Amino acid sequence: MSLAPGDKDNIPLWLTILCGIGGVVIGWFVYTAFGGDGSAGVDWVRWIVAIACAAVLVVIASTVTGRNRGGRALHR
Repeated sequence: MSLAPGDKDNIPLWLTILCGIGGVVIGWFVYTAFGGDGSAGVDWVRWIVAIACAAVLVVIASTVTGRNRGGRALHR
């Protein structure tokens, strides 16, 4: 199952979800480790850090699972 168009989504949906959850948790720790203490309303910096951490986890998961294809494969 793929949510990205074409062959751009190289990891399963369940692993993408786990990377997102892990990114939020790790992002929260990174944010607080660098002095983030939250703000009234939506804390955009914390969300940006969480999304960046999730993106890094997706890249790592794609590489580790061996499903990361460097180029487009030619299909006949």
